[in-house]
Amino acid sequence: MTNNRWLLIAIGPYHAARIWSGQKPYEFRRRSLNLSTGDLALVYETSPVCAVTGTFSVGKLLRGDPSDVVRLEPDLQEQRTVIDYLSGTKIATAIEIVDAQRRVSLPLEALGLRRAPQSYQRLSGLQSEVLRLIG
Repeated sequence: MTNNRWLLIAIGPYHAARIWSGQKPYEFRRRSLNLSTGDLALVYETSPVCAVTGTFSVGKLLRGDPSDVVRLEPDLQEQRTVIDYLSGTKIATAIEIVDAQRRVSLPLEALGLRRAPQSYQRLSGLQSEVLRLIG
């Protein structure tokens, strides 16, 4: 795991719940992200949770036309939500969620952070601390 990079990714509670239940195989983003397969994501659940609640490994990264990327969402109702979210973007990104694990809630302050990222941010130099805190 020492070669993997850590990132903190902001996800709404509804979508995080779908990740933890195994119903959400991909996280969709409106822009390209500087991620690699094997990167490790800490999931920061946005308001009202406002805490890091789990982790997942980044699997495949798929970029393309939103109408193609949205087909990765298996739930037809959720596809409509993704289409609305991706509206107006030319290239969408789908991040495959691998080995998602819900963990104990952790405030951002425990990671030395004051505020959550808009989308995501790298966590450089925190690997051992993150591993210790999330167990």
